[in-house]
Amino acid sequence: MPPELVEGMSSDLQMHAVAPTMPYDFEVMGDSSRGGTIPEGLVRAISIPTLMIAGGASPDFFRDTAARIAEVLPNGKHIVLEGQDHGAPADVVAPVVAEFLTT
Repeated sequence: MPPELVEGMSSDLQMHAVAPTMPYDFEVMGDSSRGGTIPEGLVRAISIPTLMIAGGASPDFFRDTAARIAEVLPNGKHIVLEGQDHGAPADVVAPVVAEFLTT
């Protein structure tokens, strides 16, 4: 993990709360420097419409993985919230989700 991410997370109390789960998260995600691991067979089996949202200011790994999953999903849609990071606020995310659910 890049030092700048570690530094930012080290002062974030919410990150401290989820820290015990992070080794499992990284194990499941695979090597993020190589694009991570997407279980394509399982993803292809998801037949319901699925929305993948990524923040335009999120790390490349998050944006790229969301796009790759949306491509593999039979009914996937990918939206990038420009100027937002991985923690986009609900008032930005909710309208996008609402529109997806009503179309």
